[in-house]
Amino acid sequence: MPRKVRQKKPKTKVDVKRLVIASAIAIPLAGVLGLQALSSVSTKRAPEIAAQLFPGNGQALENVAFNLFSAEATDIEAIPMAARNASDKALEAVRAEPLSPKAHAILAMASSDSEERRQIIETASKLNRRNLALQGLVFQEHFAQGNDEAALETLDQILRVHPRRSAEFFPVLTEALQADDGVANFEELLATSSPWHDRFLQHAVRQRDALPNLAELRRRIPIDVADFDRRLIAGLAASGDLSGALEIRDFIRPGSANGGEISGDITLGWEEEFPPFDWELTNEPGFRAQMARDADELSLSVRPGKGGVIAARILPVPANQFEVQIDYRISPANQARDLRLQLICVDTQSQIYDERFSNTTGGRFAIDSVPTGCERMLLAINARAWTGRSPLNATISEVTLKPR
Repeated sequence: MPRKVRQKKPKTKVDVKRLVIASAIAIPLAGVLGLQALSSVSTKRAPEIAAQLFPGNGQALENVAFNLFSAEATDIEAIPMAARNASDKALEAVRAEPLSPKAHAILAMASSDSEERRQIIETASKLNRRNLALQGLVFQEHFAQGNDEAALETLDQILRVHPRRSAEFFPVLTEALQADDGVANFEELLATSSPWHDRFLQHAVRQRDALPNLAELRRRIPIDVADFDRRLIAGLAASGDLSGALEIRDFIRPGSANGGEISGDITLGWEEEFPPFDWELTNEPGFRAQMARDADELSLSVRPGKGGVIAARILPVPANQFEVQIDYRISPANQARDLRLQLICVDTQSQIYDERFSNTTGGRFAIDSVPTGCERMLLAINARAWTGRSPLNATISEVTLKPR
């Protein structure tokens, strides 16, 4: 597989449209504390009635305004008009209860004056730093001013206070990570401890376009997230960036034979931590490779009718001529030829070697040449149990590479 050339990506902008919808339209109505017993009973369920019963009920007025806004704000283009139509009620709510966060948010969205909007947002956010609508507007304001660092800090505050909204904001954060300055911003953001960090990294490492910047971030800061390194390496390799995957693999676990030329005899261990540079073992019903419980050896189990690559890993090519020695036991013995050693050049995707096992050769496979320009190869063990024959069971104790 040829090395993937990394091209400079255009600067990625955060999707404000998605954020506004998440922070303004989709937020749940907050619980309310009535100013009067009779009014408080109906403030949330029937805010119009509550406001009529007690005109000074700021929370009821706020909910009336927000209900008007929500009914009309069906998409991003409708938000300004919906906010303007609800602004009179929002203003009444603020006059009755100055700490009405949703009412402040509506007034900010209704304003066409950027300075007035900024002042409303700034004032309201100082009064209430927990309200999702206000924090979403603070984020939008920072983004509109080109202050990505402050925008990310605001998202950090949002996710600390509203962890259940992660599914809405993680895609926005992932887009920010993909930007040209994403690594620098997230290096600073992740330097602090926050409960959402691990969950975000688990989300981002599953997004193919985020992998290059995640790899650079992994080099800069320690990341101790379950399965993160494994997914990062496997994802880079699957996307075609084999060299980038190998760089991260060697950064995390240096000194491996996968990182350079093999000289002398090399007996491969059975590590599975970082495929494809460690073993990738198939684990399916009736077609399974797994480590034996009581020995450092690999057990293969194949049900009749099953077959294919059951164990594989990527290695550097040792030399133009080399030998692979596989120590194995198989049952039934006459099915040894149903196991195959396959070597494929990763750089050129061309076949180097494909040969059946045979009890008469003692598990020795001589490779006479490799394609020009081939630096890495996929070593695969292929196993098959034919329909109508016995299940195939084999044990492999060692795989050794020897230059010839």
